[in-house]
Amino acid sequence: MAAFKIQPKTNTFKAHVNFKDLDENGRSIRHSIEMEFKRHTRKSYDSLLSTVETPKDEDGEPIKLSGEERLELDADLVMGLVTNWQIQDAVGEPFPFSRDNVLVMLDSYPSLAVAVVLTAASKLNGELARKN
Repeated sequence: MAAFKIQPKTNTFKAHVNFKDLDENGRSIRHSIEMEFKRHTRKSYDSLLSTVETPKDEDGEPIKLSGEERLELDADLVMGLVTNWQIQDAVGEPFPFSRDNVLVMLDSYPSLAVAVVLTAASKLNGELARKN
């Protein structure tokens, strides 16, 4: 049996993020966005997740966040995971990856943040995926 050989890695990887939304008739629509993800180590991934945890009060109880505060935390997480995406606006023009546009997408597509996190976790490596 050949020994495991450590290979150099790129700093990013591409993956399709699949999520659902509803059309005007309440039917489920499947969407897929190709995104470029940062390749995290175990420590950097855990550190990123700890920065977006719901804050706690002095008794250790979670502080209730407003929708805007939750959206900002979700955007922090997506910005820590993703470096680029392939999205076009309604007229076919590129919709560039930026914090403002991440906020627009997360507000418009509520299931997108969870889909990004699950995709990143499942792609980074098995150990990270099992943790989530």
